[in-house]
Order: sequence, then C-alpha cells, then structure tokens
Amino acid sequence: SKKIQTVVISHSLKELILENKTHLKERIHVLHDAARAGRVSLDFIQRNKLRKDLLGSISTKETFESFVGYFGHLYSGRGVEIIQELAKKNPKLAFIVYGGNDREIEFFDNMNTNKNLFFMGHLNQGDVFEKMSIMDILLMPYQKQVSIGIDAVDTSRWMSPMKMFEYLSTGVPIISSDLTVLREVLVDEENCLLVKPDQISEWSSALQRIIQDVK
Repeated sequence: SKKIQTVVISHSLKELILENKTHLKERIHVLHDAARAGRVSLDFIQRNKLRKDLLGSISTKETFESFVGYFGHLYSGRGVEIIQELAKKNPKLAFIVYGGNDREIEFFDNMNTNKNLFFMGHLNQGDVFEKMSIMDILLMPYQKQVSIGIDAVDTSRWMSPMKMFEYLSTGVPIISSDLTVLREVLVDEENCLLVKPDQISEWSSALQRIIQDVK
C-alpha cells in the first residue's frame, strides 16, 4: 500500500534498503536521531567544584590539564581501546568514561594501568548533560565495525547515535571517527574534528590541537 511509509535514522540505511527494494524510494524518509537540548550553563567556580567533586569520587589526588569524556556503551567497536591508548600517550589529561555494565567495568578496571583513565560506570540520564558539560573534549571513537552487544550485528554502515546529538547540544568540542554515516551530521572543522578511527596519532594530535586552541 502506498499509504505505508517508512522512517529510517540515516541516509545510509535508506540506501541499504533500496539496494533490494528500489520501488520504495518515495516511501522511505530519513529522520536522524536527536536529543533534548543539553547545554548546562556553568561559571568557572561551578565547573571547578564539579571537577573536584568528580576527582574526589574516584579518590585521586592527581591534577590534570584537561578533562576528556566518553559517554556510552563499552561494546566491541565503540573505541575503548582508542581511549586506553590516548590515556597512555597523554598522561596530563584525565580520561573519564561513563557507561558499561558491571561485568564490563570490572574487566576494563582490572586491565587499566593508566592513572589518568577512570571507568565511572552507569550514569543516570538526568545527570548526563551536567557531566558532559564539565568536560573540555568529548570523544566518539567508533571503529569500522560497531556492535550493539549482539554477535554478528554491525551498525557502522547505518547508525545515527543519539550520543552524537547529545554531545552537539552541550557545545563541548567533539573529536569523532571519520565514518561516512556520521558525516551526514558531522562536518569536519565546523562542528567537530574528524580523524581516522584507528590512528592513535591523529586522535592525539586532535586532542592537543583543541587544548592549545583553548589556551
């Protein structure tokens, strides 16, 4: 029936469907995921207090030049290994990771040898934007294959992560993997910096570039 319309979350997903269903072209519409406005207005004193509270909650007396945040699942392909390598390469930066279940947190904590990498676990949705807003940089290190926690399911060709829109709404600088599907929303040098998913040197250079620009 022509009355039946289909809404998908990315142009890439639409093209994927049309590979075998060309007759549906006029009945498939793209509406990317979205998120509520997340900008939290914090002055210098409020931001510093929240950062001190955060460091106090993880019992560290270390001081860091900048806070780099990741919010999301810890499934395969989400780029946790990129964050681990970045922490090793940038010891003066604090890498704060929110997300994951108890088993995943225990696994990554047990293998973590970086004093500047912290796995914080689950975060209530109501607290997400405040925590994002105290970061200096937000990371989206998706790899070329992205899991949703189900074996053999790869969403890297057609995903439209809600996290991307949450990040954008905070106004905090974003570094993201350069994946075709993400370019439907992200524009390099305009609303983010895009880097090759698995190139640590590019990720590290992008981090330092943003930090230097802020200074």
